[in-house]
Amino acid sequence: MKNVIQDKQATISILKALMTDIKNGILCTSTGKNDFPNVQTVHTKEMDRNGNLFFIFSSEIRPYQNLQTNEEIRLIYTIPHKSEFLLVTGTAETSNNISSIEKYWSVYNAKDFAKGKRDPTIRVLKIAVEYSKVFKSASTGMVDYLKLLGRIIANTHE
Repeated sequence: MKNVIQDKQATISILKALMTDIKNGILCTSTGKNDFPNVQTVHTKEMDRNGNLFFIFSSEIRPYQNLQTNEEIRLIYTIPHKSEFLLVTGTAETSNNISSIEKYWSVYNAKDFAKGKRDPTIRVLKIAVEYSKVFKSASTGMVDYLKLLGRIIANTHE
């Protein structure tokens, strides 16, 4: 497995190229450095011109609670048609601003929020990208692929 570290600008370039093919990722948060992360699937709503990523999620999930004490995140995307993962590291901030919720709301979100756009638990998550690593699996086998994903989530990939 060969790991390639990308700085912020290279990460933004990679993400811009991939955003047409990938939207779903795995958000990893924790309360501290030694905590095993909580994971949540997320659907990318937008990447702005500065490379910030935006999502809608609930204030009732564990990752939101973690972000109240630790704004550091890891976001994992699979790279289509390759046995690779893109691990994005950054900082997060959340908002319940109505105009932002309106901007990023879609039918996709309706299943998660019983009260629709006015649900008081809706939050917009903004991730400021810092850097990334591309993890390339030595094999295309599913077991090796899942082992690599597990190591990335557990932060034992070094």
